[in-house]
Amino acid sequence: MNYYLVAILTLAGYFLYKYYIYPLYLSLLRKISGPPIENFILGNSASIVSENQCEVYVNLKKQYGGMVRYHILLNEPYILISDSKLVQQILATRSYDYLKTFPNKVIVKQLICEGIFFAQGDVHKRQRKMMSPSFAIGNVKEMMPTFVQGANRLKDLWVNQIGNKKEERIMVTKLVPKIILDMIGLVGFNYEFNSTTTDSELSRAYHSILGEKSSFIFLGLIEYFLFLRKISTPKNNKYWNSINTIYNVADNIITEQKNTFIRGKDLLSLLVKPNEN
Repeated sequence: MNYYLVAILTLAGYFLYKYYIYPLYLSLLRKISGPPIENFILGNSASIVSENQCEVYVNLKKQYGGMVRYHILLNEPYILISDSKLVQQILATRSYDYLKTFPNKVIVKQLICEGIFFAQGDVHKRQRKMMSPSFAIGNVKEMMPTFVQGANRLKDLWVNQIGNKKEERIMVTKLVPKIILDMIGLVGFNYEFNSTTTDSELSRAYHSILGEKSSFIFLGLIEYFLFLRKISTPKNNKYWNSINTIYNVADNIITEQKNTFIRGKDLLSLLVKPNEN
């Protein structure tokens, strides 16, 4: 009986140290300013994961500055960086010194697979070398009209939303992802998503996944317990149907590009040509 008690106390002590004592009192990240935890298990998740995350982040920046520390599920520390010099150092100057991390990385991996966005070190360098010719200055210049067209489209939609009510407040984050998806489709794959005008199969699949109304507790748990996403429930079935739709459309687009004699100037065409062998 004593052995069981010792085992239980040891396990409890381990979890107490790993998920409470270390992240809150011993980790070097504790020295970065940020809000105190709101819950022993959930950290700051309840306030961070809200309908208007952008506003939450802006308020954190105003209160704590350009580098803010907060805690998510099981008190895992996250750092929110908005200081322009730090962002430049992390993303450009010394990018290989910083490992990539993603919130909801399970969902992100299932959406975009383990490509250049997840690659680290030498693997990332090799993939970037393969892709670099596609981003030559001439190719980038040809993409600019699509970006300008998308920006103008977004401006027109906002103007229509405001109408004559010049003082009305609108939620810009609802339309921006749709416009970005349209531009990625045209520039990346020569594919019309039409997210802001029609309801295409691929657009519905993306919005079904990215707009999923799951609790932050569930989204946090599937990072640790992958089998939860495989349980047959209406929400999980809808999720996997959307994932399969995205994969099928992607396969069809790539197959079509490989079989097309005349190649376009979209990124997929530029990538397929030198790497198809």
